[in-house]
Amino acid sequence: MNINNLYKQILEEYGLNKKNDIPHIIKYKRKYIIEKWIKETKDKNIVLWGAGEHTKELLDGCKIDKTNIVAIIDKNPELWGKELNGIKIISKNVHS
Repeated sequence: MNINNLYKQILEEYGLNKKNDIPHIIKYKRKYIIEKWIKETKDKNIVLWGAGEHTKELLDGCKIDKTNIVAIIDKNPELWGKELNGIKIISKNVHS
């Protein structure tokens, strides 16, 4: 999906004015992403890419079901084998 179309869709969906409501867009965008996550990932195994701050924030601050997140892939070998919120961090080269 084109990010500009997504941005426009979010503005329209929540009745936001691009000029006056910019500070509120991040809040609504997060809500949209969480709602989409819940809908799209139900009954699916999920592997996240990257064990950085965005993933940590997602896992810490969002009310999402983490039981179907089976692993986090990261390119940093120092993180492999460790866990983030109880989810194992692995290399992209790990095969099950």
